[in-house]
Amino acid sequence: IAYSDGNIYCVEMGTGRELSVLYRVSSDGSGKEKLYEWKEEGRQLVHWIVHRDVLYYTVNSYSVNDEEIEDYYAFCCIPLSGRGKLKEKQIYEPESGVDIVAFGTPTAYGNHIYFSLIGNREGWDGSDETGLDYIYNKTFVYDIRTDEIAEITIPDQAASETIGGVAFWKDKIIFTPFDGKRGYLADGDWYIAELD
Repeated sequence: IAYSDGNIYCVEMGTGRELSVLYRVSSDGSGKEKLYEWKEEGRQLVHWIVHRDVLYYTVNSYSVNDEEIEDYYAFCCIPLSGRGKLKEKQIYEPESGVDIVAFGTPTAYGNHIYFSLIGNREGWDGSDETGLDYIYNKTFVYDIRTDEIAEITIPDQAASETIGGVAFWKDKIIFTPFDGKRGYLADGDWYIAELD
């Protein structure tokens, strides 16, 4: 459930053959309106938020052919204000060659939407010895004004370091990189920056 511009939004999550549906409910509960229905079978909303009257979400779709199940992931949005039919816009699609473990958890602050992708590069044999060579953990920022996406990184970031998410405090963004070679208990730096 999310609240924006005097309305409550709810997504009824579809699973398998059931379709996901977006509803808008008046804040006093007097009216419920079906706004959008995702028509593609196998398309599942994973994580979603409403920010500045726009629905942002990650989606996982799958299709089955004769030999295998194909996964598809994307970060999308649907503007909720205005007149006429609502239309989905794809913002980001993960690069090929990554086995995705988790994708989503969008958070918003000001003119930016943050989301993360956790996975492994294809070819990993599953062993602990080679795991760090194939890890693919990234946090991205989407600028809603310019429609641009960038990965959040630090200066001289090592291949074993990943940014797994962000936090906000007093108009600042805060994060710490995780270095897989050093482990969770190692000392590390924290980064803080001004937000718009």
